[in-house]
Formats: sequence, structure tokens, C-alpha cells
Amino acid sequence: MPGTWAIVPDGHKKPPIALGLDAIQNLLKVEHEAPGFDAALTLVEACREREEYADAYRWLRQAVDLAGGALEWQAAAGAFARVRRAREPEVPRRIQAAVAGSYTTAQFSSLLRVAAFREGIDLELYESRFGQYAQDLLDPASQLYAFEPAVVI
Repeated sequence: MPGTWAIVPDGHKKPPIALGLDAIQNLLKVEHEAPGFDAALTLVEACREREEYADAYRWLRQAVDLAGGALEWQAAAGAFARVRRAREPEVPRRIQAAVAGSYTTAQFSSLLRVAAFREGIDLELYESRFGQYAQDLLDPASQLYAFEPAVVI
């Protein structure tokens, strides 16, 4: 359908929501206040679908600033990952970091990436495999050492 964007909320098994240009413009019609978290996240996805990445990242920053709880941060992290797969953000600083833990670190890492983005940092992460942190840290020939992180968390 011309002039529409497919929006698929992270983790939902519902069909995409088709938003036409009028619907997007209605999301932007606000008097004296910016769109809320949900509207900002919807705009992130709409811009991503249209390959307007600078605008997607701008709305993502607003969504992260408005995120109030863990579920909203997780939703913002999912949106960040989808936009970043298409194009890296234009930020003043890029850092390579490694995350090593005795537990699954995937959720922590996704939140860490979006928190770094909020501060103007594009974080490239290496994550130790589950239960392999000691081997990664102790073996100078490990993938962690080969990655050459600036910091290990």
C-alpha cells in the first residue's frame, strides 16, 4: 500500500500495523509537548522502514529519554538493535567493550548498548559465551583478547 509503513512491535505475534502518512502526521500533532514513549517508538520504526535513519535515531533518543521502566527500556533496546542492523548511528564516540559473566548477559548487553547510545557512544560488544567467562579472561589466545576491547565488564 503506497505511503504506508509496516510496524511490528517487538515480541508480538500480531500482523503489522499499517500507518499511512496521515497517521504519522497525527502522531506528531501535539500542542506544547513532545510525543510520548509509544509514539516516539512508533516513529522510530516508521523512519527505519523508510530508511530515514537519522530521524529514526533522533526519535529513538527521545524514546529512551522517556522510558520509565524496564519494559520500555527493553522495547527501546529492541528498536535500537533493528535500526543499528541497517545503519550504525552517527555518534561522537565508538568504543569496543567486552561483557563476561557467569550468567546470560544478552539482556544486560542490549540495555548497555542503548544506554551508551543515549550518551553519544556507539558500543561494539563482545559477549563471552555462557559459562566461558573464566576461560576468556585467563586465556590470552581467546576471542575476548582477539577482540581487543577498551574495557571488560
